[in-house]
Amino acid sequence: MRRLLIISFLFLIVMNSYAEEQVVREVLLRDLEGNLELHVVTEEKVSLMVLIDDKIAVNQEFNALRGPDLGIVPHEVFFFYIEPGEHLLSAKTGSGKQVYQGIFSIGGDKKWMVLSYEDIERTKGFKPFSMEVYDKQVIY
Repeated sequence: MRRLLIISFLFLIVMNSYAEEQVVREVLLRDLEGNLELHVVTEEKVSLMVLIDDKIAVNQEFNALRGPDLGIVPHEVFFFYIEPGEHLLSAKTGSGKQVYQGIFSIGGDKKWMVLSYEDIERTKGFKPFSMEVYDKQVIY
């Protein structure tokens, strides 16, 4: 009986710690007429989750197709409507090893944002994520 109680107790601990890791988040709806155009740029195959104000904006695997002789940078574009004000963008790799957070503001006008990810091995200690926000259209 004592062994059964100990096993049950350990099972509850494992289940509780597992449940704490799983967080249910709201999904940020995409809107082609929105005021934020998010460009996600990667130079390698990587799985990324991007959150805006703790809502999932992007959660997918990106395939980098860029060869050494190509002048274009592969990227994907996502459109959202964001309420005016200050917002938090968070991003992390699928492994969870690389995490980024940045604050940006939206006023009355449309913004263009570029979130870039580069492998930490290639950045040689520099931060693998970078975020830039522009008042004018971003063209690749």
